[in-house]
Amino acid sequence: MKQLFSFITVTAFAAIVLFSCKKDYQKASTEFIRNLPDSCEFLIAVDNDTEHLVYYRGPQTKSFFCYNVETESLEEINVPEAESQDCIPIAMGAGVDHILVVYSDIDDISSASTYSAAEVQIYNLKTQTFKKLMECNGCVVDNGKKQVTCYTFDTNRYGDGTRIDEVYDYDGKPLSKKEVEVINDEEVPTGTLAAREREAQQEEERAIQRNNSFFNYNQSSQPHFYCELCGAEYSNPKDLLNNSCLKNKVGSTIGRHVLYEGGEKSIYTCRYCGKQYSSIKDMVFNSCPRREFGEKHAPAR
Repeated sequence: MKQLFSFITVTAFAAIVLFSCKKDYQKASTEFIRNLPDSCEFLIAVDNDTEHLVYYRGPQTKSFFCYNVETESLEEINVPEAESQDCIPIAMGAGVDHILVVYSDIDDISSASTYSAAEVQIYNLKTQTFKKLMECNGCVVDNGKKQVTCYTFDTNRYGDGTRIDEVYDYDGKPLSKKEVEVINDEEVPTGTLAAREREAQQEEERAIQRNNSFFNYNQSSQPHFYCELCGAEYSNPKDLLNNSCLKNKVGSTIGRHVLYEGGEKSIYTCRYCGKQYSSIKDMVFNSCPRREFGEKHAPAR
């Protein structure tokens, strides 16, 4: 009877010790996360019977770190180099068993959610290995939903073609995929390639006609002044600068037109991609492939 009582006592004591240790690991993990400096970002904590780890991103984006709560040791996780030397890896966030890494060529990642990317990889927390998820032209990261939307483009010289959108969660599971046709970098209803090429050719012919009409008109007319943000036309610069421009917004406030100082031209060139238009209004209406998603062309002076 005494032996049975002793066995029960020892077993209970061992269980209490083990439970206390687990509680201590959790407390130490929470304390470590709380004390991370502002320049670091917590990614995920792994706490089970065999591992007590905290993963976080440091101020240098080319790597992230794993802190072992049990041994109080720190390991740097070196991310594989991207094929493009201009891109740096950024550990974006964690799913259930993986950490999502985006390779981007942007300099400031502090507040960005849209990235010009070369590829996307995921780090498996169980096997501690990297796997390439896909190569893409760009992506949008949603840390709230823990989803990343990857974009790949196949376009011709007009900016027309196809964009494929693929959505994954942070564990690399595909959620959705769709194919979108684009004309002049804008989404359009699905059509045939022949129709897109015909429309592009017709637009080029219309542009030539506008150029000729615009040039002939300006030979015998007074100078015109244009807003470089929306392309609005005025015969007096004072009138231009005194009127509101819907494209000049700061929060909910609408600002004034901005005078284009490059003078009147028969052809205007985008200062970011070099694409040419016969009017500023046509130019600033279309998206520029060399700028962030959705941003328009801008005229060079």
